[in-house]
Amino acid sequence: MKPSHTCTYRLIMIGNSFVGKTALVMRYINKKSQESYDETIGAAFHSFTLNLDNETVNVQIWDTAGQEKYRSSGPVYFRNANAAILVYDSTDRHTFIDLPQWLDTFRETAGQQALITIVGNKIDLDDKIKVDQNEGQQFANENNLSFVATSALTGYNVDYLFQSVVEQIHNDGITPHTNRKKEKLIKIQDGEQKSCC
Repeated sequence: MKPSHTCTYRLIMIGNSFVGKTALVMRYINKKSQESYDETIGAAFHSFTLNLDNETVNVQIWDTAGQEKYRSSGPVYFRNANAAILVYDSTDRHTFIDLPQWLDTFRETAGQQALITIVGNKIDLDDKIKVDQNEGQQFANENNLSFVATSALTGYNVDYLFQSVVEQIHNDGITPHTNRKKEKLIKIQDGEQKSCC
C-alpha cells in the first residue's frame, strides 16, 4: 500500500452576481440551504477535505464576487487555480450570455490546462427557466468543458458537482499554471501551501 499524503487544490467560483455561487458552496459544506446570503465583496474563502486513493485532499475554494466593480480584481484569485466552477442562473439569460467573458478572463490568467465546469443553477425554478439545460450543455460542448445542472436550494447535483471536479483534478493530475515572475499571492495561512502534481 502506498503511503498516504496530503494534496492541496485551489478551486475558484466565478460568474455574475446572484447566480448562486455562495449558495452552492454553503450547500455542499453545511449540507443545508438558507434563504439569503450576504453579497460577496472581493472573495470569500472556504475549505474542505476529501479522501481519495488513500490520500487526504485539501480543497481551497475562493468564492469570487460577480459585481462589475470587483471584476478587475478577479485575476488575483485566478492565479494558481487548478479549476473553476463557472455558474450561471438558469432563470436569467443575461448571466448565460456573459459566460464567454468569464471564460476568457479566467483562461488568460489560469491557463488553458485548468479544469472548468459550467454550472446551470436554480433549475428547481421550473416556471422561471430562461436557459434550458440543453443550451448549457451545448455551450460546454462547444468549449470542451463539463456541464452540471444544479439546485442549491434542493441540493440537486451539488455533492456530485464538487466531488467530481476534485476527483478529475486528482485523477488527471491537473496542475496550476505558474508564471515564472515572482508574484505577490495571498497567504491563506502560515507556512507554504503545496499542491500535488
